[in-house]
Amino acid sequence: MNQKRKYFNMQDSGIMYLLFLLLSLLFSSIVSLICEKTGLNKTNEYFSILLLAVSQIAMMLAYFGYTKMAKIDFIEASNLKSKPTVKQSFLSGAIAISAMLAFLPVAYLFVYLLT
Repeated sequence: MNQKRKYFNMQDSGIMYLLFLLLSLLFSSIVSLICEKTGLNKTNEYFSILLLAVSQIAMMLAYFGYTKMAKIDFIEASNLKSKPTVKQSFLSGAIAISAMLAFLPVAYLFVYLLT
């Protein structure tokens, strides 16, 4: 019987980061092509929010996908005491979305200053 590993090593983090970069690039390219075909302007603020969401989805898919493929118990490896409840999952999602929206003006300001 194959037992799940209960820790991450340096190779795991490198592979997950590379997987995240590839998925993020793939998803953002697909979203850009779809937006181009539908006529959504890339300077639109909704486009930036959509790309932020796609990046976060790619990060989650890379993490959960790799832990599944590498047979790593992500609860134990992440040092969680128990599996997150549905309420905790929704709350952490809401906090993540709020943080993205809160710092979007700062990102726009930075891009504006660069141009």
